[in-house]
Amino acid sequence: MEKQDLNKISLKETGFFLQDSSYVETLKRYNIKTVKDLLDNAESIKCRKPTRVQLTVLVNMLRYKYFDEPLQTSSLDKELDLEWLKENMYGNEFHIPIIDLELRKAHELEREKYAMMGIDFIERPDDTISVIGLFGCHKSKSKLIMKKFLYDIKTIPNILPERPRLIDFLKWILTVDYYGIKPLHPYANAYIESYEKQQFIDDEEEIVNLRNQLEDLLKVRDQLNKQIEDLTLLINLEASKETGGIKP
Repeated sequence: MEKQDLNKISLKETGFFLQDSSYVETLKRYNIKTVKDLLDNAESIKCRKPTRVQLTVLVNMLRYKYFDEPLQTSSLDKELDLEWLKENMYGNEFHIPIIDLELRKAHELEREKYAMMGIDFIERPDDTISVIGLFGCHKSKSKLIMKKFLYDIKTIPNILPERPRLIDFLKWILTVDYYGIKPLHPYANAYIESYEKQQFIDDEEEIVNLRNQLEDLLKVRDQLNKQIEDLTLLINLEASKETGGIKP
């Protein structure tokens, strides 16, 4: 990767700076304008937790773009719970529901325990992914995203695969040309690109592992062939003695 002078690259040039995020005023207060300013001082910036979440996502994106540090993509294979979303969207505009059967079992046990105590159980999805935690956006943008997503999955046939995953949600983001959502395209692209890089690395590692296994098996085969050859010679020798094939 070509080395760049990060002190000459303003945050607004990166494609990841969101004008409506909570960190905008915080960065002004600290006079942070360039990529280098932010990466050098990110840990020392004092701010509220929601701002910290958004700022952390921005930093992660910058480190991916300029240092090729992989993004966290393990959650992108998780399956979306669209049925739960369609039934329980309102009041849950900040999270994407995810299917997790193990957690579902735990919730069912919790529901039974609450029922025995006469306490109402608050229904919730198995698990969730934070929209704000994905994109580092303001909560108003999260509401806009989820409102549009719910509308699309209800009105557009086959907009997603039969069992959509979080990465399919990111690919859907790239199809939305809304003014408020389009600034998130670089984020979606970065996650997808980092995911595909990791898949390639995983595939390469799997090939190496399989080759190592094959090499080990070939060694075992050669050892067995040698043992078979030795035993065959010994058996023939003993048989020859019994038939008088070998004279003293």
